[in-house]
Amino acid sequence: MKTLPSLFLALGSALFFLNPLALAQTTAQVPVGGLATDLPADTLIYVEVPDIPALRQGIHQSNLGQIYSDPELQGFLAESLGLLDEKWEQIRGMAAGMGVPDELLRWDALQSLEMGFAFRGNPNLENPFMGTPQMYGELRLGLAEGLGDTVFHLLSTYGEEAGMELIGNEEGDILAMDLRGAQVEVSQHGDSLHLTILLGEKGAGSLAANPGFQQAHVRTVTSSSVVFGYIQLQPMVKTMLKGLSFEQPAFKQAIDNLYQRFLSPIDSIAFASGWEDGATITNFRVGLDPAKKSIYACGSANQEYLQYVPADATSFFVKTSPNLTPYVLATLDDFGAVNVGSEEQPMLLKDALAMEMPELQTWLFGAKRSEFEAGLAGFGGESFGYGTTMGMQSEELVFMKLRDPAAVSNLLTQLLPRLRNLLDENDAPVRLEMKRVKMQVKQDDGSMKTEAGPAYYMLDFAFLDDVPPQAAAFVGSLKPTIGVTKDGWMVFSMSKQPVRRALMKGLEMPEENIRGNEEVAAFLATVPEKASSIAWSDPRPVVDALAGMAIGFMPMVLNMAGNEVDLPFDVDKIPPAELFSRYLRPSETIAWANEEESMFRNMGSFGLADMFTITGALVAVGPPGAMWFRVVSPPQLQMVEPPPPDPSDEEESF
Repeated sequence: MKTLPSLFLALGSALFFLNPLALAQTTAQVPVGGLATDLPADTLIYVEVPDIPALRQGIHQSNLGQIYSDPELQGFLAESLGLLDEKWEQIRGMAAGMGVPDELLRWDALQSLEMGFAFRGNPNLENPFMGTPQMYGELRLGLAEGLGDTVFHLLSTYGEEAGMELIGNEEGDILAMDLRGAQVEVSQHGDSLHLTILLGEKGAGSLAANPGFQQAHVRTVTSSSVVFGYIQLQPMVKTMLKGLSFEQPAFKQAIDNLYQRFLSPIDSIAFASGWEDGATITNFRVGLDPAKKSIYACGSANQEYLQYVPADATSFFVKTSPNLTPYVLATLDDFGAVNVGSEEQPMLLKDALAMEMPELQTWLFGAKRSEFEAGLAGFGGESFGYGTTMGMQSEELVFMKLRDPAAVSNLLTQLLPRLRNLLDENDAPVRLEMKRVKMQVKQDDGSMKTEAGPAYYMLDFAFLDDVPPQAAAFVGSLKPTIGVTKDGWMVFSMSKQPVRRALMKGLEMPEENIRGNEEVAAFLATVPEKASSIAWSDPRPVVDALAGMAIGFMPMVLNMAGNEVDLPFDVDKIPPAELFSRYLRPSETIAWANEEESMFRNMGSFGLADMFTITGALVAVGPPGAMWFRVVSPPQLQMVEPPPPDPSDEEESF
């Protein structure tokens, strides 16, 4: 019970996200990145939501918020919303009866949130896995004006009862306790509360002064952003690799080489998200070391491939990827050269593999190595794909340009049959099927002859064997399939038929392509020339189909329920299916890179910031819903006994 007041504060603030009446209440914005000044330079994770009033305002103006606020949906949900308000009034009354001050029950109590966490191995230990690590974390909650004293007094009362010690200093009182060697403190600074946890040393420097952090903030945060996050990879990665090197000293050199090739170029990951004109905007940034980024270098996406995307496509992408084959092969050789024997009887890993798994060793290090290398090198860096939607049915097809189609086909035709046998021998829940398309080929004399065409390979899932007929239309065609066309493309789809068509006809140019779509044309006009990846998708056809199906089934469900169920909504005001796509817009994604970073930007109806909308909705419904269960006497709950079983429903056991 001692944590209940803080729980109500959190729940009330979360519910505020969906409370239109609270939008009129505003306060001054908390400075962005204030906590970053106090965090050490090697902080692992930092997240800030600096202006929660702006966050709430953005939710209501977002595409999802517009759907929620539409009069047709509000009329349909009026009774449900009334019940929620009634239950929340009961919750507020219970909290007030427990002595929770009225100020804490206001929806605008929480104004900002910042948190950061640093974790590192103890530098005094040669092996960081063997001792107590160093850790520092801090959480800051910005409260509405005048609430700082009230909340800290409340926490002090319950904290002392829970065993915390109230310590006074020049800056004010601190609630402190020792938690398994870690020092935990709660303090008040004006109208903000600070929770810190310290184990070992805090760490030197300041995150705010870190150039990588500064650049990430500048490059991802816009005027519409409501959340910003920063993940600094190198301190954690170096600690883990140092520990692995001591735990597995034989692999030290191979692990170090892997780190230098793949991980050392990546400095950090940052993200920011918010809403602009109703659309959700999400920015991701991967900070790169300019001296080491060549491994991830790639060219510009070839927009010429859009001529193969049909006009009725509801999604597409075009991208170019870095060529990692040389680095993968070099890393494979590093691990193959590891001594897994003893000093007296050394044995390389590749030689041990020859004894345990000779066929695999042949491909990785033996006679088949040249074919393996050629097959990997045969994959190209350019790819594109598109999807179409017709009602509840959707179809996607992905094409990858091959540098050496013959080498890739040779690799597939030799390795996949062995994989199929391995799956069958172990009764795996996934089966692999291999077939060839049958093609009608015109002969010299004018006659037609059926011949075997390119091979295709399908994954078949055992759980689909028991799918009821009602669901077969939705999942029955789920068979991930790949193949190599005669004109040099690898094709992939989640169902068989699109791949078969591509293998028979090759890459086809439709009569009209997606460039004729006005929304697509407007998007492409904004794409920079050096974009390495572009993507576009329209969620409206799928949403229309799903909403139409749900609303179509509703009369049947209501008839089955009869008059026995008191429905918490107005059946006569069921909104049209079109409402749920009325405010949606296509999703537009662009990725590009320069010497210091790889950037990703998405604009659409769904994004990172919308997690607050979903979370707020769940919190708004959850606690009132839980009140439907009345606690009679702990630990018993008042339950309704089920009716006795109908003998006609009993199954005979044998």
